[in-house]
Amino acid sequence: MPDSPFIPDLRQALQIPEKGIVNRILQDDEQSKVIIYGLAAGHEMNLHSAPVPAGPSCGEGQGTRHLGAETMPCGQGHVTPM
Repeated sequence: MPDSPFIPDLRQALQIPEKGIVNRILQDDEQSKVIIYGLAAGHEMNLHSAPVPAGPSCGEGQGTRHLGAETMPCGQGHVTPM
């Protein structure tokens, strides 16, 4: 993997599945780890935790994000630093 990956369009970096969820690691070193996930329409990502801060965002589509007791809509361009 290159030291500084450049992905001009994240929507082209991963094919969204018809069912379920798929992921791809874009960056993984001592400093950071970047993973993109693609969820099929109607699919839910179960409770997830990471040992480091995360910043989920929505590249395309729309849905609902549940963070603790808070529920919020999410759509293209939304990001939630955690």
